Amino acid sequence: MKEQLNFTLYEIFGYLMPGAIATAALAIFLWAIFHGDSILPLSFWRLSPTGLLALLFVAYVLGHLVQALGNPLLKGAEKRLMSDENPAAVIAKHRLTQLIQGVAPTAVTIDYIWQQRVMDERCIQVGQQGDREIFTYREGFYRGSTVATALFCAGIAARMITGNLRLLIGDTVFSLSRYELGVLLAISALGVWGLYRRFQRFSEYRVARVIAAFIALP
Repeated sequence: MKEQLNFTLYEIFGYLMPGAIATAALAIFLWAIFHGDSILPLSFWRLSPTGLLALLFVAYVLGHLVQALGNPLLKGAEKRLMSDENPAAVIAKHRLTQLIQGVAPTAVTIDYIWQQRVMDERCIQVGQQGDREIFTYREGFYRGSTVATALFCAGIAARMITGNLRLLIGDTVFSLSRYELGVLLAISALGVWGLYRRFQRFSEYRVARVIAAFIALP
C-alpha cells in the first residue's frame, strides 16, 4: 500500500525559510572557526541542480532542528489566554467541561494545553476552522525565524572575534569590518526581538480563534 506524502505551506514557512537563515548562520560560524579570515564564497546560484537540491535539503533539515529548539524555549499565548483572567476562556472551559462530562466515566481535570487542543479539535470536526491554518503557519514561521536569527547573531559574533568577514559574491570580494559586523549584529538582534513579538502576536490570534470558535459552536 503506497503512502501519500502531503506537503503543506508549513513545510516552506515553518521549516525551509527559517532553515535557510540557520544554514547561513551555520556557514558563517563554521567558516569562522575552521577558516579564520579567509574568503567565504557565496556563489550558490552557480551550483548544479543536484547541489542546489542538497542545499535545500540541508536548510529543510535545519528548519526542523530550529523548530525542535524553539518549541521548548519559546512559549506561546496558551497559558495566558486560557487563564481564568480571560472571561472568554472561562466561558469556553465551562462548555468544555460539559462536553467532557458526557464522555468521561468520572470527573477529570485537564491542563490548559489539552483544553485548548480539545477545543481546537472539536472546531475542526464541525468545520469551524476559520483562519486557523494562516495563524499556525505564521506562528511557526516567526518561531523558527526567531531562533534561526538568534543563531545568525551567534555566527556574526563568532566572525567578529576571528576578524573581518570577506564574502565572494560572483567575481567580487566584499569585506565587512568588525565595526560593520557590529552594526549587522545590532540589526539582527533587533530582528530577533521583532520576530519574537510577531510570534507572540500570531500565537494570540491562533488561541483566541480557538476560544471564540468553540464558544460559537452550534
